[in-house]
Amino acid sequence: MALCPHCKTPGEAPLSPCVRGDGFFCVDDADIYANPGNDLLGRAIGGRFVVLGTLGAGSMAQVYRAHQLEVDRSVALKVFRIRDMVEP
Repeated sequence: MALCPHCKTPGEAPLSPCVRGDGFFCVDDADIYANPGNDLLGRAIGGRFVVLGTLGAGSMAQVYRAHQLEVDRSVALKVFRIRDMVEP
């Protein structure tokens, strides 16, 4: 079942915009429950990529399973943690 990760409203299908218009995209409910508290889940990054789930994490970045909207394909998206890249 597809749900909006922000408001938990059921959607038509994964990657469909939330019917409440909150700016999130619907993702599979299994991904929501496997990634609790993930703020990027269901968000569009740069208007190009929709984050669908987490693939892995390291000391400086997290890798997400995402969908590239422009070309309709699955991709891995690496997001660096800013706080780890800035010198104190």
